[in-house]
This record gives sequence, C-alpha cells and structure tokens, in this order.
Amino acid sequence: MSAGDYERAADDLARRCLAKFDDDDATPDARAFALEIVVSQIGGAGGGGNCAMLARVPDVRRSLGDFAARMRPVVGPGAGEFYRQIGDALSVIVGGGLPAAATRQSQADAWLAPVMRYFVQLVSSGDAETAKRACEFWTGIHAIGVAPWTTFYVCTRRAQLAKLFAALIDRMIFRDDVELASFEGLCRAAESAFETIVSVCPLQLVCATLIPLIETRTESESWSVKEAAIRALRAFTNAVGE
Repeated sequence: MSAGDYERAADDLARRCLAKFDDDDATPDARAFALEIVVSQIGGAGGGGNCAMLARVPDVRRSLGDFAARMRPVVGPGAGEFYRQIGDALSVIVGGGLPAAATRQSQADAWLAPVMRYFVQLVSSGDAETAKRACEFWTGIHAIGVAPWTTFYVCTRRAQLAKLFAALIDRMIFRDDVELASFEGLCRAAESAFETIVSVCPLQLVCATLIPLIETRTESESWSVKEAAIRALRAFTNAVGE
C-alpha cells in the first residue's frame, strides 16, 4: 500500500466517522464510537499518533465546536459514554502531546468556546443524569492536569465562572421530583466538580466570584438552598486545604 493510498484510507475513515458524530439522529453509542475511532488514531499508542490521521485534527475541532454550538443535550442510553468521549477528545487535542504541526491553532480558536459553554449549560439540565454527566466532565479535567482550555475559558471569564459555580451549587439543592439516590449521586458529582474548578482557578478570582453566590443563598428562607451553600463552602475548603 503506497503512502498516498494510506492517506486516502485515513481520510475516508475520518470523514465517515466525523459524519456519524455530526449526525444528531444517530444513537449516542454510535456517535461516541465514531469519535473514539478518530481520536484513538490521532493519539495513537504512546501518543505517537497516526501521521495520516493527524491531518484531521482541525476537522475534529470543527465537529466538536459545531456540535456544542447547537446546544442540544444528548440523553438516553449511551449518553454518558458520548460525553466521556468528548472529554477524551479534548484531552488528546488540547491537553498536549500532539506534534507541533497538529496543535498549531491557538487554544483560543472559535471552536473551543462553544464546547465550554455547552458543558457549563449542561450542569443546569433538568435531567438529573445529564447534569451528573456534565459535572463529571468538569471533575475529569484532573485527568490531564491543569488543562490549558480550562484556564483559558473558565479562569479568565468571571461571568462564565459565576454561571458554572451557580449551576454546581444548584445541583446540590434537593428537589422533590428527583429520587433520593439520583439526587445524592448528582450532589456528590457537583461537589467533586466544584472542588476541581476551585483547585485550578486563581484563588482571588474564586473568592470574588463565589462570595456573592454564597451570601445570596445563605439568606434564603429555604433550608435546602442554605444547605447547598454549606456544601459549596465545604467543597471550597477541601479544595484550598483550609
């Protein structure tokens, strides 16, 4: 097989897989598997990657950005794996380890902001399982250390950080329409995500953003709201080690 044939085969595989990922009518499992195929080829064993597939990194970025910009939550069987694969894709494409030629684009490129906004918004989903998956996404940034995309998008934008903090705290408020087991799982996921975000953001920014949210909730007449604020404070102290 010539080099040209090899490149054409890789290009065809990437094109077909990304088309499946872009298909909103496909099952979450199928979309997750399609993305996994491309990302595994890009990352490769030991991070070496498939040279022919590395050329498709801009296409993966574009697919992720376009998907997130539509702001359509993925629910049902396979949704958890779908979101996990997006996290894995970000780990490979943004978390480092790719050759310089494949990472030439700035981390501030337009594709990235919709992805971050999408996962901030998902934390507020009315579906408990979807909200939990979104919380797990934020917790998972520790898998690649202090990720540059987190620092860029969350740590430098106070409005987005406030929105994320508010959503995470609200996930800790008990709701009558959610089963106790589901609520407890969601609450733990929110606390874990909260700790992660606090640990990677500048402390001064965290305090300036968090204090008004805590003050508002501790003044509430609802004990559930007050309790959520207390949980957030506990997560904050766990993160800063005080």
